[in-house]
Amino acid sequence: MNAQQHVTILVIDDDVAIVEMLQMALEEEGFLILTASDGEAGLQKLAQHKANLILCDVMMPVLDGREFCRIIASSPEYKDIPVVLMSAGRLEIDCNSYPHAAFLSKPFNFTRLLEVVYHYTGGPGIQELHKSNAA
Repeated sequence: MNAQQHVTILVIDDDVAIVEMLQMALEEEGFLILTASDGEAGLQKLAQHKANLILCDVMMPVLDGREFCRIIASSPEYKDIPVVLMSAGRLEIDCNSYPHAAFLSKPFNFTRLLEVVYHYTGGPGIQELHKSNAA
């Protein structure tokens, strides 16, 4: 059993293919993955399960990633959970307006995705990650 098995990541995206890809890739790394199709469903998941990290799409129906970040940042219960915003669009995200931990562009560079996830979950360092990907 590795340390990641105790780390829960909530993936919020309305694109089923993205959710499935992230879930498969991150479960293979040993993480427990929760999923939601929009920000409102993501808030419902957070009310039921503790997450250590949230990967959240920016543009979604019902409750988009920006508004989701505002809600998380203003909630005493959730404000310390890092949120990584993701988008395929060429959006300029103002870090002061939308508090979040990081931003990832789609399509994902798998190594960059893991670097960001491990940075916020205490996984292996970047050098170890590059060594394992080179093997």
